[in-house]
Amino acid sequence: MSDKPDDLNDQIRNTIDEAIRSLVAVGCSHETACGLLVIQGALRIRDREKLAELRDFLDSCTEVGDDDDGD
Repeated sequence: MSDKPDDLNDQIRNTIDEAIRSLVAVGCSHETACGLLVIQGALRIRDREKLAELRDFLDSCTEVGDDDDGD
């Protein structure tokens, strides 16, 4: 494995994409597959502070701004 950050990011994305494809192959929707990965990841985080940071990040991703048309 190369120690280049781009190579590592590509490997991580490929691994996640493969997991999503596998879950879809057994009958999950894309959204369900992604949600399952989030839930399973969160269950494995033992540090409560890290989990709170993740929850705050996810909350910020779902906030809709006043100028958002929903597109």
